[in-house]
Amino acid sequence: MFIYVATKAYLAGFTHDESITYTMAIGQKGWLLTANNHWLNTALSFFMAKKFGLSEFVLRLPNVLFFLVYLFFVYKICFTYVKNNPAILLAIPLFLFNPFVLQYFGLSRGYGIAMACSMITLYFFLYTLRYFTYHTFLQAAVWGVVTIYANYSFLTWIFALNCSYLIIYTIKKKAFFYNKYNLLIIFGQIFLLIPALINIFILKTSGHLIFGGRKNILTDTFSSIIQQSFPIILFPYQNMLILVIILFLIISSTYLVKNNIRIYFFAITSIILLILPTFFHLTMGVLYPLERTGIYWCLLFGLHVLFLTDHFLFYHTRKKRTHLFLFLSAILSITITIGFFTTLNLHSYPANHADHNTRGMLFLLKEKVDTTQSYRLGIDATFEPTINYYRQTHNLHWLQKVTRKGVKEDYDFFYVKNSSVPLIPSDCLNVIKSFDDTATQLLENCEN
Repeated sequence: MFIYVATKAYLAGFTHDESITYTMAIGQKGWLLTANNHWLNTALSFFMAKKFGLSEFVLRLPNVLFFLVYLFFVYKICFTYVKNNPAILLAIPLFLFNPFVLQYFGLSRGYGIAMACSMITLYFFLYTLRYFTYHTFLQAAVWGVVTIYANYSFLTWIFALNCSYLIIYTIKKKAFFYNKYNLLIIFGQIFLLIPALINIFILKTSGHLIFGGRKNILTDTFSSIIQQSFPIILFPYQNMLILVIILFLIISSTYLVKNNIRIYFFAITSIILLILPTFFHLTMGVLYPLERTGIYWCLLFGLHVLFLTDHFLFYHTRKKRTHLFLFLSAILSITITIGFFTTLNLHSYPANHADHNTRGMLFLLKEKVDTTQSYRLGIDATFEPTINYYRQTHNLHWLQKVTRKGVKEDYDFFYVKNSSVPLIPSDCLNVIKSFDDTATQLLENCEN
């Protein structure tokens, strides 16, 4: 899996959001105070760029390397806390074959790093749940802070994990409010997060946090994650059935499982993550997590299935409900595995599929023009950072720097979505190439 992720990161073209990472990595400050700045990823990309250059692979290298960390801690969790190998085999596709999760370990964004740090955080939380040791709770808290600085979308996730642990600790020990070590760790974590909290407040008040849903947690968060994780429809009403299975496994585990502290931990975390976004949306207008901003649900549910399956295989091997849980888990694992192998490719990422042909378009244009002259390219705004990235890093200086002004000016060439072609003011356009998979066209203005 690491070879696949690394090879794709090397071969695939750069995307819109990654190109914004590039602008920050070379020291431009225009995007620093926006939601596109994932601080840890930006810092690591800046370091990599200084040492090794500005190629796509170099800027993606932090996430690629953190995929090794992710794999290592998935392995550690499975073989440290799980009693049955069949449970591992049944649940491991949810971690390794989810195309939605895998793509972010090959992109120069903060999501891959945040997921890897989340697995470290979860490993220490699981150890802490076994022995209630303060030093492992401290390590979980520290890695929780690192996770949030990797990507602010994980703030609610880390908060939910902390709350779930403290609820279980209070029930088991009946001592939370009298325990100075827990309080010191929590207040220390909050102190370390003050810059992040201030930055999030500034982003919210300045209107930069605009990606999210406005309906509810099921329609926005769950549905979007399921569509991304299970991209191939294998049977009728597939996504609806998967949603029902997920909710059933989460809810039923709190009633059917007795004295399994880890399953309670994940069940409580799930409940908090269902309640908090709704509360924040109703009280502060915070948008519901959507697609990538709720990707931590993939980790949570994978672990939930892992420990739930392990529990039933260990304690209730011959009971009918065990067979039911195994069957439902198998549906998820088989469906996600088929989806992974069906969509397997080395050249494009679903998250930014529109940029799949941008690099090829520029090299095609280079072959057509006289590179001793200067040309203007009109574009849809979404292509601006990626085209400027390739212009700068591949010395395409025969092409003037593109802008987000749209296509309503006198350009020499146009690269636009099919829907934008009617907006071009020229009456004489030659189609150089149509890219059917991204519904875009490279056009020449024959009036010039």
